[in-house]
Parts: sequence; structure tokens; C-alpha cells
Amino acid sequence: MTARRGATPNRARPRRPARPRRPARPGLPARHGRVVGGALVMFLLALGAMRLWVLEPVHVTSDSMVPAVHPGAYALALTTSSARDELSPGDLVVFESPDDGTTNLKRVIALAGQEVAIRDAVVYVDGAERREPGIDASAIDGTYFGPQRVPPGSVFVLGDNREVSVDSRAYGPVPADRVRGRVLFLWDGAG
Repeated sequence: MTARRGATPNRARPRRPARPRRPARPGLPARHGRVVGGALVMFLLALGAMRLWVLEPVHVTSDSMVPAVHPGAYALALTTSSARDELSPGDLVVFESPDDGTTNLKRVIALAGQEVAIRDAVVYVDGAERREPGIDASAIDGTYFGPQRVPPGSVFVLGDNREVSVDSRAYGPVPADRVRGRVLFLWDGAG
């Protein structure tokens, strides 16, 4: 057998000396920190995006919705276009007041095209009495309003605490483009 030029005979190659091992570091490897940091950044970005385009937290400061919603409570409103377009009577909504642009939370009573009237504290929509189990009509006895037809592209809202609430009786139906979202979740805040 002839050896090729430059080839070494079939002998074991000498081993290189082993690299000294680095001392073990306590904790997790550095790449784990990068993964956790990246996940945290992604979570914060997703949370920010949800806040901008999907959910809006609202802190309630007035007593216009007592007894359903007390001052100090928090609401989480769904702000997607489908949530605003698919409102129903009884829904709680967050909107910009037509009076002063402040954020309000009220209950939808009637939709576009419906007629609203209040006779001796009882709400009528299209001539039919609207059942409102959470409303104490005796506390607002003697209240009259309307009738008023809700114009296209608007909703009629009332606060549950009708005696103190400033709502559609004062500033008229709320244009749909001022409705920011439908309330999905309420938290009392008092614990």
C-alpha cells in the first residue's frame, strides 16, 4: 500500500488539550434572560395594543349609576366597532358627553328610530313599559320626559340613579360616533 502524498498514515491523531471549563454561574443562562425579556416586551406591546384598539379601562367617579355601579368602581369596555354597532337596550356604554366631552358610563334605553317617554318615573319605549328591576321608581316619582324619537345613528342613555343623573334627558340622544365601547366587566373597587 502506498501512501498518498501529504496523507498521514492511519494513526491516531494526537488529542488537543481540553479547554478549561468555566466556573458554573449561579442562576439561569444568559439566553434565558433574553427570552424572558423578549416575552415581557411582547406582552407589554400586546397589552398596549389591546388598550388602544380593543379594551378601555374606565374609573367611575359619579353616583349617576347607583345602585348598579358605585363611585370608585372600574369598568372594562370593549371598544371594537362590532361592540359599538351591536348595542342593545340595557347595555352599559362608555361615551363622550355631548355637553363637555367628559367620559360617561350610562345604560342604553333606546336605539335609533325608537320613541322614548318617561311618565311618573316609568320609562316607555315605543309605547311599552320598559321593565327596570334595578331602578327604584319611588325615588324619582313625578319625573316626566318626552316623548322623543331617537334619531338615526344615535342611542338614548339614562343613568340608573335618575334623580341625580345628567343623561339624554338633558343633552339628547348620544351620537353613535361618541360611543367608545360597551362595558364587558365591572369591578366594585371596594373589594
